[in-house]
Amino acid sequence: MTPEQKAKHSEINSQKQTAMARYLLKVTEQQRRTLLNAMKPETAENVRQKYEQFWSEQVLSWDETVRRIYLKTLKRLNPARYQRISDLIAKKELEQC
Repeated sequence: MTPEQKAKHSEINSQKQTAMARYLLKVTEQQRRTLLNAMKPETAENVRQKYEQFWSEQVLSWDETVRRIYLKTLKRLNPARYQRISDLIAKKELEQC
């Protein structure tokens, strides 16, 4: 495979992963887990990161009160995910300033 073909292949994979991450926003938690578990670990991690970026953008668009309640609940139920999502939200807020 030539370097040009590898670059094109990588770009296509990135686009597919982005599309899958956006799709995961629309399915249930169980369906999301099933789809991610069916992927290769490296691909699943890339898609999960993109999914969390898109999710944090949605959370950021919510009303301040709703966002605060969601984050407080998430912190109690899933501290690791809370940390990732709150970091992404903080980063997005800094970019908007």
